[in-house]
Amino acid sequence: MDMELTPDEAAAIGQKIYAGIREEMEAKHWGKLVVIDVHSGDYEVGEFLSRHSEVAITERLLMRCPDAQMWVKLVGYPAPYYMKPGRRGLYPVRPEQKADCD
Repeated sequence: MDMELTPDEAAAIGQKIYAGIREEMEAKHWGKLVVIDVHSGDYEVGEFLSRHSEVAITERLLMRCPDAQMWVKLVGYPAPYYMKPGRRGLYPVRPEQKADCD
């Protein structure tokens, strides 16, 4: 099993991996979610259909990389993707709303 990274370390690696695939992602997958395993660089892309979309996309990546430590991004948007707890689970929050998540 790979070493567990801190959230800041995982974010830095996720951003670096995304930078390497950004052009392809934004050309083919604008507005979709990309879930990246920061240890292997493997990733899964899926439609953002509901607040539960991340779960399905994450499960597909975990089928290939069971020990994945993941970083999630909404393709084409400048800030990372944040999750906020709600009554029915987690849901995405725009970057300018992140202060409400802390």
